[in-house]
Amino acid sequence: MFEKIKQKVKQMKDMRRLMKDDKFKALMNDPKMQGLLKDPEFKQLAKGQDMGKIATHPKFAALMKDPSLLKFMKEMQPVDELKKSENFQNVMGHPKIQRLMKDPLFQKLASSGNFAKIATHPRFASVMNDPELAQLFTKMGA
Repeated sequence: MFEKIKQKVKQMKDMRRLMKDDKFKALMNDPKMQGLLKDPEFKQLAKGQDMGKIATHPKFAALMKDPSLLKFMKEMQPVDELKKSENFQNVMGHPKIQRLMKDPLFQKLASSGNFAKIATHPRFASVMNDPELAQLFTKMGA
């Protein structure tokens, strides 16, 4: 019971840190992003915190192709404290993530910053739908 409370507190702290980032604020306040976040179907999906389903959702994928939002996402980097967190390290150290990061095609996609292509890449979707990784992403607050 206390572990769940600790996780929620940590997620709230991480969200406060993100909300201080001007690029994150601009992304979240964009009318197109607000439209997605207010969409009942997407809200229901987001509650489940299944990153695989979120990343491959048609409305999310369409938004990831929007040039005005891509510039925000390209500039955003994970918060330094998040990078240092144990949960982030667990995700990044997972063998499936490691294999994905070593894939030359995926490296090319990642360096392009084209989030729509990344989100729809079959290996990315496969990794995001992995139950073990989904649990790690949930712990990370992803």
